Amino acid sequence: MSQILKNLPVGSYAVVFPSISSGVDEEGHEKLLAELYRRVQETEGFLGLESASSSPFKLAVAYFDSLEFIDAWRRNSEHIAAKNKARSTWLDDWQIRICKIEDIFGKQSNDYRKNAVNQQGDCHAGCFIVHKPRNNPVVSSQKPRLPGVSL
Repeated sequence: MSQILKNLPVGSYAVVFPSISSGVDEEGHEKLLAELYRRVQETEGFLGLESASSSPFKLAVAYFDSLEFIDAWRRNSEHIAAKNKARSTWLDDWQIRICKIEDIFGKQSNDYRKNAVNQQGDCHAGCFIVHKPRNNPVVSSQKPRLPGVSL
C-alpha cells in the first residue's frame, strides 16, 4: 500500500487509524492485517487503503463510500475478532477517526488550484494552501487549534 490513492470521490469517508504497536507477535499481527485487507476489499463500499509505519507508530486510512458501509465493516465478525485481539495483545494505544472528504487536491494534472495559484503568482511549487471548499464553508464554534491558522 505504498501509494497515494487517486480518484477518491468527494463526499466519501476516511477511517483514520493511528496506533502504537506493543511489539508483541508482530508477525502474527501483520499476517492478520493482510487477511483483513483481503476481506475488506470484498466489502461493498470499500474504496481503498493507504498505510504507513515507522515502528512502533502505524497509520492506516481506509476509504468508504458512506457511513453505512463503514458500519457494515465495523460489524463484520472477522473484523470484530481482529479488533479484540489487537486491543488485548498488539496495540499499546490507538484511535479511530471518521472523516468526511470535503475536497481533494494535490499533485494531479487536473488540479485546478495548482494552475490558478501559479497564474496569480501567489505561491510556488511545494507550498501549502489552506482551502475552504466552494459552496461548503467551514463552520465551527471552536477556535483554530494552530496559532496563526484560521479557516
